[in-house]
Amino acid sequence: MALGVESLVIGSHLWFFRDGAAITVPAAGTASKTVKPGALDPLWVKLGAIMTSGITPARGEPVEVWAPQPGRLRRTNVHRPKQDFKISVTVGEWTMLIVEAIWGCQALASNATQFNPLAGSAIKGWFKVEWIDDNDVLRFTVDTYGEMTVSDEVAIAPDKLAEVKLEILPIWSSLMTGAIH
Repeated sequence: MALGVESLVIGSHLWFFRDGAAITVPAAGTASKTVKPGALDPLWVKLGAIMTSGITPARGEPVEVWAPQPGRLRRTNVHRPKQDFKISVTVGEWTMLIVEAIWGCQALASNATQFNPLAGSAIKGWFKVEWIDDNDVLRFTVDTYGEMTVSDEVAIAPDKLAEVKLEILPIWSSLMTGAIH
């Protein structure tokens, strides 16, 4: 479906595939920024209920070119040598991956009962984001390799949902893809 001029109300879904994990789809291998797991690989981990999400494009500081035109200096070109974006999400459900992100601990199995704060490595791997409209139509998908961190305080209160704000910083891979559906 091509995107026309329209207003959108969009919900988000997010999955993660850890760097270094064994992949089985499309073939056996190890996930890395040069090896992307297939969409149907069973080791994709859903991050739970996504309350909000956002994309922040960053095009870097402009490098301006000025030259006499004919005598007064005028801008003749603008270069932006940096190109980036970040994805932010707020999750309303906790998983072992969320616990790992909050405490900086080691990777946790789904049945873990103990963790070691600050004993883990950066959370890097593949992220699959889907944006679906209020008619349950898939509108956009993005697969990006990157690093995930907690981006804000995790407020704990007896009368509020404990939401966790995450930030995904893409790390360039030629295998990153996006689709308009």
